Amino acid sequence: MEEVQEPPPYKSDAFPYPNGTSSFTLRTEHPDLIPLQQTCPDLKVFTQSHPDFEKLNGVWQTLHINTPLAITRPTTTEEISSIVKFCSSQKPQIQISVRSGGHDPWNRSNLTNTLVVDVRDIYHINLSSDKTSAVIGGGVMGGPLAAKLEEHGLVVTMGGCHSVGYTGWSTAGGYGSLNGAFGMGCDQILSARMILANGEIVDADEEMLWALRGGGCGWGVVYEMRIRVHKLEKLLAGMIVFPIEQVEGILGKYQEVLDVEYPDEYGGEVLFGPFPGVGRVVCFLFMWASTDFERGIKFADKIRALGSPLMDTIAETTLTAWTEAGKSFAPYGLKSTMRSHLLPERITPDLVTTLLPHINSISLSPTAMTVVLFHPAHGCATRPTLSSSFAKRTSHIMLEAIGATFSDDAAEVEAVDEWANGVADDLEKNGVVDSGGYVALTEPGEGVAEKCFGMSWQKLKEFKKEVDPEWLFGNGVFGAGKWR
Repeated sequence: MEEVQEPPPYKSDAFPYPNGTSSFTLRTEHPDLIPLQQTCPDLKVFTQSHPDFEKLNGVWQTLHINTPLAITRPTTTEEISSIVKFCSSQKPQIQISVRSGGHDPWNRSNLTNTLVVDVRDIYHINLSSDKTSAVIGGGVMGGPLAAKLEEHGLVVTMGGCHSVGYTGWSTAGGYGSLNGAFGMGCDQILSARMILANGEIVDADEEMLWALRGGGCGWGVVYEMRIRVHKLEKLLAGMIVFPIEQVEGILGKYQEVLDVEYPDEYGGEVLFGPFPGVGRVVCFLFMWASTDFERGIKFADKIRALGSPLMDTIAETTLTAWTEAGKSFAPYGLKSTMRSHLLPERITPDLVTTLLPHINSISLSPTAMTVVLFHPAHGCATRPTLSSSFAKRTSHIMLEAIGATFSDDAAEVEAVDEWANGVADDLEKNGVVDSGGYVALTEPGEGVAEKCFGMSWQKLKEFKKEVDPEWLFGNGVFGAGKWR
């Protein structure tokens, strides 16, 4: 194995902190945690009085601020095992929240009154000698992973946001621009080392891997995974931007293009949102995951011909450069409402009619970010596999409606919330949504897990009872349905 590791450079709170809360302070503030510190004297524990607690507890979504009992920053499987055994032995037990990137829309990675296992110090990327796989730590995030693999002419299936934790993203399913070429994020998982609810350190067996590949990571703490990586030194990527006034005609013509040719290499995410100095736009986030650039350019020409572009940035680039360019679309510190639906593969007139009033009312406030995103799943993402619990293996679109703002103004917070809910509610009311759902971006509630996991639901339910009967890890995406 060739080691290519260093701390991620983009977020200062990802670096290892030299000191946690002192033993003296811990005895005063949280004497119940003293046994954990005695068992693991090198484990960093950060209580609420620690000067860095607020920074360490920071997450992408700030509409609801959670305050966990404390945050732990383990670096070894033995430390995680001790944390798990400690929490499960308490009467009543202390539930565990596991966090990495902190992008969950409902902040399930740092819930109030839980003990957080923050895995961001478990950061390693070890490339196999044949350069077909890599072992990554549970704290590795998409952007730094792409950057390291790029040094070897490799790419990894990942989401569009550089700071999303790879483990959480991939185990929930994992939508991204490379799905068509290489499969869903969960399809990249080859093996995993975990700590179970009883504190046992294990290499995941086939049943556990089946659950991890689409069922989320609420079966324990994932210390590391071995994932597929793919040879691709360069790709075509860029934005083709059209004014929103052309959207109705563009979407109809776009479906006609896809009816004739829908290449696996094409990563066709589409964004409807505000653009600085332009107004509301429809933006094709074009990606061509192949070195056959001639064919890619010809397909891009079909997208360009849909209307009269305001901007066209398609060029030969790398996955890292493309991910860096997308940072502005997913900043930390937003107060946001996120709703999602799965849509049928085809963009129908009824879908367009339902979306139009919402697209035309996208906020132009400089502090707001209200967008609709199409994430298509086609090609390799739709190849059925018995080794994965991810349920939706037909060609489809995962739609996100995001109503977000940096403002503290209550009226703007309420307005973007109403907008996002209005998009999702109208889609459902008008009957243009498909069956199922994407559990990572579906609001927790009754029936959510059963809806999202479909035919895998019953088996996942029984497996959860087997590996975590007391729901020590009850706060992840699998607990979204509150079905226990």
